[in-house]
Amino acid sequence: QVLFEECDNVASSVTRLNKAIATNCPDNRFITFFVCIVNPATGAVTYTNAGHNPPLLVRRAGPVETLGTGGIILGIMPRFTYQQGEAQMDPGDVLVLFSDGVTEAARPDVDEEFGDERLADVVRKHADRPAGAIVQAVIEAVSQFTQGAPAADDITVVVAKRV
Repeated sequence: QVLFEECDNVASSVTRLNKAIATNCPDNRFITFFVCIVNPATGAVTYTNAGHNPPLLVRRAGPVETLGTGGIILGIMPRFTYQQGEAQMDPGDVLVLFSDGVTEAARPDVDEEFGDERLADVVRKHADRPAGAIVQAVIEAVSQFTQGAPAADDITVVVAKRV
């Protein structure tokens, strides 16, 4: 049984989760996965990324950080050992988790994707707003970029902001 209750090491929990998935899922199935624990008092972020689009930590002051430490997608190699990453969210920083449907959204008239840089720019532009408003701004920006064309994949955005 895989539990994240009282999780003191995210990477070891993801390693156990991967083993369970690899053992119980068909060979042609896999899962991208990202999990993090944010300490609201200190802003410390502990995470493991299992082949998911690296979330963006858009800093109030400074460059964007991608949270990619972890390992491969879940369900491929049952004995794979995942790594744990650490980051720091300072007041005003915004953490953005998203599906590939956001950054791979394409324009109908040009061979161009929305991309990580454009996503970070939208988040930075709206960083002074509440998390829900940032999510809405991203969804609207993707829609404008694709000129309203139907999405080829899901558009999922989760925002956490440290105030």
